[in-house]
Amino acid sequence: GWCSLAAGPDNGGLGDCPQALSSGSTCTPSCNNGYELQATAVCILGNLSMPLCLPSSCNVSEALLLLDLDLGLGDCPEVLESGDSCEPSCEPGSEPSDNVSCSLGNMTTPRCEREATSATTTQTVTHTMLQCDPGYQAALYGGIATLPDGSSIEEEDLLSWLRGLLPRADVNSPEVYTSRGACVLCPFSTYKPDGGPGPCLPCPLGSNTSLLKSPWTSLESCECQASYYQQRNLSSQSWFCEPCPNNSLVEPPKIGKSLEDCECFKGYVRVPEDEDSSLEYCRQPVPCNLTAWLEHANLTGPEDFQLKLGSCDAYAINQTVNAADSANQTSLLPSGRQCSLVCQSGYGPQLGPDIWMAVDMVLACEDGDLWRQPLPGTWCSVASWEIPPLIFLGMTTAATLAGACALELRQIRFEKSCARALTHRPSRSWMSCFGADDKPKLS
Repeated sequence: GWCSLAAGPDNGGLGDCPQALSSGSTCTPSCNNGYELQATAVCILGNLSMPLCLPSSCNVSEALLLLDLDLGLGDCPEVLESGDSCEPSCEPGSEPSDNVSCSLGNMTTPRCEREATSATTTQTVTHTMLQCDPGYQAALYGGIATLPDGSSIEEEDLLSWLRGLLPRADVNSPEVYTSRGACVLCPFSTYKPDGGPGPCLPCPLGSNTSLLKSPWTSLESCECQASYYQQRNLSSQSWFCEPCPNNSLVEPPKIGKSLEDCECFKGYVRVPEDEDSSLEYCRQPVPCNLTAWLEHANLTGPEDFQLKLGSCDAYAINQTVNAADSANQTSLLPSGRQCSLVCQSGYGPQLGPDIWMAVDMVLACEDGDLWRQPLPGTWCSVASWEIPPLIFLGMTTAATLAGACALELRQIRFEKSCARALTHRPSRSWMSCFGADDKPKLS
């Protein structure tokens, strides 16, 4: 799948295109002055699609506004194709001296002549548009007219002369009007793939240009916003930004290139849950119905041996099915939360007859499922409150007494050893009764 590029399009060149383009890749050819590139070149499975360089059009509306000739569009479109002409309009009592025509981006502009003044003759001004590189557009702030004798008229005098307010001997001679201005970067969220006088093009809806890719010379300079992903049109090699499914977005700094880049908001549940299936939407997690579980488990109640709501009581007024009927009040535990049941003071949790087993009193909810809950048969007893602490205290006391006895026995043995050493010849055992500095000196 490679495509060979021997030459660029007619009226253009290769631009940034290599001589060999891999399948699935694109590049941007160049066009001669007066021509505009219509798309990018693309290679698909060895087949090359080369765009066209078409003659540049003329922005009639912009030129008439800049020249301020009291000309109206008439039957002219806002943008006139190269090789076409049209008739502008004038105020009552005047008529246009000629048609507006466009040739490779250059536009000829007539004047409005007074019908009653025979001295006024036809005057045509050639309007040369400012040529800018790809990624730039013209910022115009005036113009200058060059006359056959080499003199020039600009700014306010130019406008007065064009309106016929300043008399000149050479009014019948064709004049050239050149736009004055500068080529500036395309504004944010726009791009321009071709050179010439044309304006920058807007990025697809839901996308912005990347500051890291300036100047913005192609559609690839645009990137979908965080809540959109890129959907490509394979037939035209273009793309648009498709909104991510409900309650999902593309986490920055990732750029959404496909639906797989959309992720659910934190805490939301994916539908369908299978990661291999395409995301349809994201929903809020379902809370757990504490009321239904408490009724089914039958572990809580007013009796001393029954569990109490504890911190779960805070969710008893979370939501009501019918606010006017307190009997329909439903306790809902939000997903991701947990609460604990308790025993009243003087009672401890116990599972069946076993007072030694650790009892879990926590209720934990995850998307409508109470995945953690007290086991059936959990109840509150005095024995589980009193006996375990007493046994622990007894064991601690016994351990303390045993340690004290062992220490006392060691002391007694030490004292007996020293007594035996004092009644015999000094020996190593006797000397061990003294410290290193307290040993007596023998003469």
